[in-house]
Amino acid sequence: MERGSSAELDGDNKLVTGYGWGPNGLMSVTDYTSSAPDVYMTTLDGVGNVAGLVNSSSGAMEASYRFDPYGKLLSATGPCGGRLLDVVGQGITDAKLTRFTF
Repeated sequence: MERGSSAELDGDNKLVTGYGWGPNGLMSVTDYTSSAPDVYMTTLDGVGNVAGLVNSSSGAMEASYRFDPYGKLLSATGPCGGRLLDVVGQGITDAKLTRFTF
């Protein structure tokens, strides 16, 4: 299992998103696109897929994800529903983003 941190940078090498990994998978997602970073904690389903994102400041569920038995994303809902598509197995699709793991 991957542990440590990952980051996405835009075409100008500005930090866009940070990911915190732990022994059970993805633990947190930090969005650096606003003036103050927004930190989201993950909820995991029984097989380790990210099932949701919870805003660490407000405690509000910001995104929910559903998967089929093979790990294919079926739905992503909520204000941050589109935030995690690159992390849940689809690969980064925006050519302007670069991922670094350290």
